[in-house]
Amino acid sequence: MTLRPDFRRAGASAFSLVELMVSATIVSFVTVGFLTYMRYAGISALNVTNQAVYNQQAGNAATLIVQRTRLCHSFSVQNSGGTLVIDIDDDPTTDSDGDGNLYNDPDHQETFQFSDADSDPATLTDNTLSYKPTATATAQLLARRISRIGGANYFAATSTKTVSLSFAVSGGDNSARGQRVEIISSASRLN
Repeated sequence: MTLRPDFRRAGASAFSLVELMVSATIVSFVTVGFLTYMRYAGISALNVTNQAVYNQQAGNAATLIVQRTRLCHSFSVQNSGGTLVIDIDDDPTTDSDGDGNLYNDPDHQETFQFSDADSDPATLTDNTLSYKPTATATAQLLARRISRIGGANYFAATSTKTVSLSFAVSGGDNSARGQRVEIISSASRLN
C-alpha cells in the first residue's frame, strides 16, 4: 500500500484568488452604487432647499408690495414699469395738504424699484428688487436675480386703484437644475 501525502488542509480552508476577486468586484459595485446614490440625493436635497429659498424670497417681496400698496392713498408707476412709488398718510388725524380729507395726505413716499446695473436683462446676477421706506432711507434689498416674465413690465397701473406686478426670481443657470419662481399678482389700494 502506497501512502500518498494529503495536501488538503486540516481545519478551515482559505478563499481562492478567484473568489477574492469576485467578492472585491461585488463590493466595489455596491460601494460605487451607494456613493452615486448619495451624490444625487445630495444634489436633489440642495435643489429642494434652493427652490424653497427662492419661493420665500419672491413671496416675501410680493407680500410687502401688496401690503404697502393696500395702505397707500395713491401710487404711480415710473421708469417704464420698473418703479412703483406709493404715497402714505402717516397721520390720519391731520389734514396736512388742506383738501378737507384726513386720509389722503402724502406724508411720505415709499419706492419699490427694479435695478439692472449693466442694462442687460440676460445677466441676472446684477438684477435686484429694492425697497426704500422713505426718500432719504437706504434702499433695502428684497430679492436678487430678478427678471421679467415675457415682455410684461414689473409694475403696471391697471386702474387708479390697482397695480399689477409681474416678476421672476431665478436661481442658478438656465440648465435643467436651474430654478425659477414667477410672481404675477395685483394689489388694490383700500383708500
